[in-house]
Amino acid sequence: MEKQLVIDNVQITICDTLIEMGLAAARHTENLYRHILSERRVVNMIFAAAPSQEEYLESLIKKTEMDFSRVNAFHMDEYIGLEKDAPASFGVYLRTHIFDKAAFKSINYIDGNVETCSEECFRYGKLISAFPVDIVCAGVGENGALERSLIAKKLAFLGVKLDEEMNNKIAGYKEISEGVITTADSSIPLYVMPTNEEVMIARDTYNLTEK
Repeated sequence: MEKQLVIDNVQITICDTLIEMGLAAARHTENLYRHILSERRVVNMIFAAAPSQEEYLESLIKKTEMDFSRVNAFHMDEYIGLEKDAPASFGVYLRTHIFDKAAFKSINYIDGNVETCSEECFRYGKLISAFPVDIVCAGVGENGALERSLIAKKLAFLGVKLDEEMNNKIAGYKEISEGVITTADSSIPLYVMPTNEEVMIARDTYNLTEK
């Protein structure tokens, strides 16, 4: 069951499961997409690559009626030095989970194998300037203690109580990478869960070696 909130003009949807959350996010994306298409012919979207996106991307393809031939697709980031078809590549992840599953107007990959990163940043920046972004499909990262704190404070009226010390202790690069960041008397617990990209890489490696 979904719960809807509006805080400072920001719509928030709380879901019971990841599948429900992915579907809710996909439907919200579809609504934005249709609104933009009411004013022009093409939508420019940036996609994120991480296991946390899987339910969302699957719902976007299977549970919406979006015409992706009217979407210019971009992605957020890429590893430097990986081979073009390396399983750990963010571009490969998106190609597997969404780009190969729909006919996009254009798909614009970041090249992690250029001689200088600054040249690729300049090229990609020019692309995004030419196609101003309408929708960004992103999440708050596991290292975003400040963002988590700001969000939790906006939920204080619901009885959410942030444990600031615990919140600041948790990050992917620290000893503690996941856990509850609310106090014992908070109305609901807030969790930090890492995307665990290492597991995705390990699974891809296993699948390749089994072929």
